[in-house]
Amino acid sequence: MLIDEVLTDRSEIVQDPRYGEFSDGQVLHIHAKVESGGPYELWVVDPDAEVIKVFQGIAVENAFDFIAPGDGQLGFDFQSVGAPGTVRLQVY
Repeated sequence: MLIDEVLTDRSEIVQDPRYGEFSDGQVLHIHAKVESGGPYELWVVDPDAEVIKVFQGIAVENAFDFIAPGDGQLGFDFQSVGAPGTVRLQVY
């Protein structure tokens, strides 16, 4: 497991991404489980907080695959498009 965290107080602003170090072409398996609030969008950002990808429609439990676009850090955070709440993030 590369990232395994419960992110609380996720609201309509991406404000505290969780970062990991990844290799170019590495396949990332992303698992998101809503514990409260939502629905959510999962934002993948670079170290400068530039958006690389947005996964939408996370309401209960979702899994996504994503290929790292280059060597370096990627950040992950949730933005609520409904009620604020808590989401569990796993990246492996």
